[in-house]
Amino acid sequence: MSNELDLDELVKIAREKRVLTFHDLKGYRLNLQQIKDLQEKLSRFGIEISDKETGSVGSLSQEAAEQIITSLRSGVPPPNVDVTTYSVGCINLIQQFHDDLDKVNTGSSLVRFMNADWGSGKTHSLYLLRENAFRLGFVVSIVQLSQTICPLHDFMSVYDSILWNLRTNEQREKPALENVLDRWLHEVSVIGKDRVKRIIESLPHHLVLALQAYYESVGPIRRDEEKRMLILNYLSGKTVPVKDLRRLGIQNRVVRENALDILTNMCRLFKNLKYSGICILFDETESIHSFSSSNQRDSAFNNLSHLVSRSSKLQNCYFLYATTPTFFSYSGGYQIGSYINSSSIFELEKLTVFEKKRLASRICQIYEISREIDVPKRHSQILDSAAEISDSTESTGDFVRKCITVLDNIP
Repeated sequence: MSNELDLDELVKIAREKRVLTFHDLKGYRLNLQQIKDLQEKLSRFGIEISDKETGSVGSLSQEAAEQIITSLRSGVPPPNVDVTTYSVGCINLIQQFHDDLDKVNTGSSLVRFMNADWGSGKTHSLYLLRENAFRLGFVVSIVQLSQTICPLHDFMSVYDSILWNLRTNEQREKPALENVLDRWLHEVSVIGKDRVKRIIESLPHHLVLALQAYYESVGPIRRDEEKRMLILNYLSGKTVPVKDLRRLGIQNRVVRENALDILTNMCRLFKNLKYSGICILFDETESIHSFSSSNQRDSAFNNLSHLVSRSSKLQNCYFLYATTPTFFSYSGGYQIGSYINSSSIFELEKLTVFEKKRLASRICQIYEISREIDVPKRHSQILDSAAEISDSTESTGDFVRKCITVLDNIP
């Protein structure tokens, strides 16, 4: 079957369903150019490739719609609302991401970089990828890196944020570190002694002691909250008094040199609970080269190098570092530059006119739900025209805010 015939067959499927999903593409193994050609063919019929069978704007509650509109005004994605509801574009990015996670699920660990201009939807894209990772069974952590909150030059601060920001699809507001330990204790009682023994034997002794201590702290007879938090703080790399660790029989502190070992062992527990692995998405909110101290810049790049070099020894872990073009200009002077090549970089593509029209239409629908109104046809036409005349220099963020401003002016 020729590639052209493959595309025509997929167009036929899409026209019948009025949508084409990544599940439909699984058996075709299209390359990126073929995906672009397919999207161009579909655009003639007003159809786009989606990660969902059907759009779900109509199923949004008024509260969820209000959260989305408020977030679009501020430029920050809503943390607890499915961003796929209003997402468009990112076809190549999602396809590459799916391919990567398929490999990670089978035991690999990968590090990727996202190249995106400021205002192009970098943070939104990470939340979009988070939704896809959730659906593929991954535990996901989004870590926002900045000099004040989570500085990359402080590796243990980053590690702490990774652990505490881990979330599962079924419990998005509860840290997965607690979630997995609680579920693990439940599983111990049902999976049988032999399997428990095999799992325990695969873990380092200090982690086994930590699990045992956590089990004791949440016992049904006497709950010890102080002890429970001590174990959680220990696993996340926080400083725990030596006397408290010795009381539990734990000799090893979690430090920069062994933190990733703890992470991969935690991932084993996730895998035994039927998760696919861990997906960690870094959002660079301040460029490394803007750090005021050269020592901080050096440490930040060295910590990235440490992460990439150690990733080959991990299992079922995925790391994506979202940054801007200037990062790649400066990274060449550091060791991290030797790890970066074209195959490890995801380029966040600009939205086409068709995609901007789709985005404006979805924003209108969500706005109607949030305000419980019908958007006048004249305002919809204004947004449609705005998409037509929008040039390549206008960022996605600016276009979105323009849409919201037009809608906010509805009498």
